[in-house]
Amino acid sequence: MEEDNAKYIYYALLAVGFIAVLGFVFLFSNYTGNKDISENLINSTQKTESNQQYEDLAKCLTAKGAVLYGAYWCPHCRNQKELFGDAIKDIKYVECQVPNGGQTEECKKAGITAYPTWIINGKQYLGEKSLQELAEIAGCSI
Repeated sequence: MEEDNAKYIYYALLAVGFIAVLGFVFLFSNYTGNKDISENLINSTQKTESNQQYEDLAKCLTAKGAVLYGAYWCPHCRNQKELFGDAIKDIKYVECQVPNGGQTEECKKAGITAYPTWIINGKQYLGEKSLQELAEIAGCSI
């Protein structure tokens, strides 16, 4: 009888160990190590189709010196970039966060305190902006 109990305990511990190993494998299966933040940032922009209108606006904003400041963890920054779709490649974007939670010197010097922040014509515009708002602020046509 004692031998049967020992077998049950052995199999129960074996099952718990197996489940724990599976849990660790599942938990860390997507671990990619310490990737460069800029790589994460590029990959965080969802691929969407841009039409010529978005590309023209992005190029106009860049020509007028517009800069988008943001943080890799910021959902509003991601939304702002997704408005442009593939045309985001034409927008000057500055990543403000560093891995230790601090802020980059470029963003400190620019006085960035919230994300996303646009600087257009030397003035800060906080928060997500529609394409129409950005066009009006910069004097671009949509």
